[in-house]
Amino acid sequence: GQKIAIVGRNGSGKSTLLKCIAGVEQPDAGTITFNRGIRVGYL
Repeated sequence: GQKIAIVGRNGSGKSTLLKCIAGVEQPDAGTITFNRGIRVGYL
């Protein structure tokens, strides 16, 4: 699989973004859309 990096200052929402992508949290606004066949893992 591919690996990515999310870089930003403390408090910029990196962890929240990953939680929203993983389905652990819901975004405050907007939607998250995935292409077919995408699998997301979260530890």
